[in-house]
Amino acid sequence: MMRVLACLAILLAVACSRKEPEAPRPVAMPAVCNKMQFDAAVEAFDDIAFKRDEILARADQYPVDEPVEFLRLVNRDEKELAALAAQAKAVEAPRCLHAALPMFDDYMDKSRVALEARHPGEEPSAFREMRDTADAVLGQYKTEVRQQRANAQ
Repeated sequence: MMRVLACLAILLAVACSRKEPEAPRPVAMPAVCNKMQFDAAVEAFDDIAFKRDEILARADQYPVDEPVEFLRLVNRDEKELAALAAQAKAVEAPRCLHAALPMFDDYMDKSRVALEARHPGEEPSAFREMRDTADAVLGQYKTEVRQQRANAQ
């Protein structure tokens, strides 16, 4: 009986001393990206922002006294802005720009809301306030891009 208890004690000690195998841990990749990819993505976003500015500048000049023409222009510009938003989502952004992507998406969304506020019966000041809010989000995006430019090599 003593032998059996001794064997069990040895087996228990061996079993308790074993470590579980450790799974390989993922290695954190640096937030460095290719400078050419970075510049190409930033340029694509800048082009989209420029076209968006043109659309909203046109919207500010709509002829309020001609409702049919006004609605035609609003609908055309809403379609153009939706196409720009889709184009922005399709831009291949490098890894170091991933923090800036939600900001640019928010910028495009706030621009869409601003354009919707330009419908007849809405105050032009509401449109301008919403446009300024979208511009503030663009400023945040640009700040993030400036910060990440050092990571582009």
